[in-house]
Amino acid sequence: RRWDPDADGMGSSPRGRARRRAALVAYLQMAPAAEVIDACRRCEDWGAEEKDGGAESSSSPSSPSPFGEAAQDALHRCVTHPIATSHPPDREYVARLLKLATLEAERSGRELSDRVGDLVTRTFTHRCDGADGAGWCHKTYVYRHPTSDADPRPDRDDDVNDVNDDDDDIRDAPSVSFRMHRNMFEGGTGCHEWLAGIYLAELALTHPTLFENRRVVELGSGCGVAATVMARGVPSGCRATGRPSRLVLTDADASALANLERNLAANDVRVERYSYESNDDDESNDDELNELSNDDDESNDDVRDCWSVRTARLNWEDLDAGDFFASRRKVDLVVASDVLYDPLNVTPLLNACERLLGDRESASSGTCIPGDGESAPRPWHEEAAKRKRAVFVTTLRQPETLALFERVAAARGFAPRDVTAEVFRAIGATGMFESVRGLDRREMRVHELRPPRVGEGERGGATGRVEP
Repeated sequence: RRWDPDADGMGSSPRGRARRRAALVAYLQMAPAAEVIDACRRCEDWGAEEKDGGAESSSSPSSPSPFGEAAQDALHRCVTHPIATSHPPDREYVARLLKLATLEAERSGRELSDRVGDLVTRTFTHRCDGADGAGWCHKTYVYRHPTSDADPRPDRDDDVNDVNDDDDDIRDAPSVSFRMHRNMFEGGTGCHEWLAGIYLAELALTHPTLFENRRVVELGSGCGVAATVMARGVPSGCRATGRPSRLVLTDADASALANLERNLAANDVRVERYSYESNDDDESNDDELNELSNDDDESNDDVRDCWSVRTARLNWEDLDAGDFFASRRKVDLVVASDVLYDPLNVTPLLNACERLLGDRESASSGTCIPGDGESAPRPWHEEAAKRKRAVFVTTLRQPETLALFERVAAARGFAPRDVTAEVFRAIGATGMFESVRGLDRREMRVHELRPPRVGEGERGGATGRVEP
């Protein structure tokens, strides 16, 4: 008969559903096939625990649980989940996973269930049409919203508490699905996933006031994980908070921009390509939005309808190429993640920040509450939310390049500030995104930059050349 965990009284356990959910999250992220199989097998351990009155399984690693009905049911749920069918991993990955599942079932003396057997048959007999080309795949990351702006989040017990309403089905949970190339050298850096981009997305979720009704430019938007979260904002009552009034997403590579636009559309984010003709309208809308945001009447409810998302081609090495800098732009916040992978990027990135942010206003230098000389400095995000700023998120893989960035930024008057500890306290070790493989949030570094003051430090000038 078709095995049903709910009918057997086993599907109602929060622990069991948490384990099925963990297997699904691993599959959607294209975790190694062996890890997904182990996650499904843990559902078998949970079944034994239910029969033993909830005691933890005593199975040793040398004698793993059989890949039986509970494990196979979890695997079937993974492969046939609506998100997995609309944004599927590549066919080779699914085939490798099902082949390993078949071997595990045989090794433990179990037969494949009819449903998993049908998946195996369809996978190995269906010819891939190759529409996306070799190496392209989809991944999906599930996340949750914080309770309040920059409030510290306690670390969770991933086995039990890492579940939304004790439900293994994530269809109603916020998620980001994106198309990427598994080979960075073939697909380009802009079509590959970067863990610092996920951390930037978590920063946006935990610090919505930093983005609220502001004009934001992202340098090197890549696959669009952070871009999607920034465009969506954070639900608050009947509307979203933390949504920029204008979000411009940039990359130097045309194919990366095309893939970014495709990913944004797949996540229901309306996007258009930036053009010089539309810039004037942007500026007038910005002025109108600023007037609205300063009012305290009910017209504020309509402010968030003014937001727009656009993509633009921007080459750090040649800032005057294209239409992006054809006229004076108004930018409040520049963000970037994992762009400091090459020392040669430091000066061009700072040139871009200088062009985007302009010069620092003399009135923006204070960091203490006016009228109270003995009060503690404001939290960094409160001050940054009211001033022009740049925020860089970097994975600590090349400390020398990061140190170079700090030195050159300081020499040019950007007054770089390391806010890593403050951001980590808000996000926490487990963060907003569920079980992201390889993401160690303790290895992330966050820097805040101010616009350089006129005459302060070395300036790039017209050539944008500053020797470190």
